[in-house]
Amino acid sequence: MSSEFAMFFFAIKCFLATKRLMAQAGHSKCFRRLQWQLFYALVLQTLIPITFIQGPFSVIYFTTLILDNSSEPFGHFLALSITMYLATDAFPTIFIIKQYRDTVVGVFKRFKVIQVQPKGAQQNSITSINFKNLA
Repeated sequence: MSSEFAMFFFAIKCFLATKRLMAQAGHSKCFRRLQWQLFYALVLQTLIPITFIQGPFSVIYFTTLILDNSSEPFGHFLALSITMYLATDAFPTIFIIKQYRDTVVGVFKRFKVIQVQPKGAQQNSITSINFKNLA
């Protein structure tokens, strides 16, 4: 419980310091927007380990401590949650920072989905994807 308190305490200190420094600095609007995007990405990247590692681990720890019972599915659940953490850790940076988000959206816009109808078929049952200028 103390680690969650420390994380929230320093997150609030970081927010207040960032807000104070951004008010004092005479930087451009683009620079300030990027700094806030980085701050929000940092906040979300802090919430992901809390959600996927610390939360499940705390539940398993207290369940084992209070109920004096441990079972194998708890370990499987923790392994799954750690895997989900590793898979989702980069998403805040990719989707919050505008330049990264625009790049990812641009790559997906290059996909062109074509419906191919086989001879004698009534419905579109085969789909092919053509890549245009991915390089």
